[in-house]
Amino acid sequence: MRKSRTATVRWRLLRRVRLHQRKNDIHARRYRHIYRLRRESHLQYHASLVYYVIQRGLPRYHQCGRFLN
Repeated sequence: MRKSRTATVRWRLLRRVRLHQRKNDIHARRYRHIYRLRRESHLQYHASLVYYVIQRGLPRYHQCGRFLN
């Protein structure tokens, strides 16, 4: 039985995402020593953002997960 068209398209999209994730992982592994220096400031930025969101009590961002992961 042939898969439906939407299933095929979805699988193709998923595959592309997985490939990109793998590529990014490899890239990150190669350049980890550079990013380790920058990560501190990035984490500070993240923390301040999360703090701001919680402080303001913005309901949108709480479920969003975009700022909190």
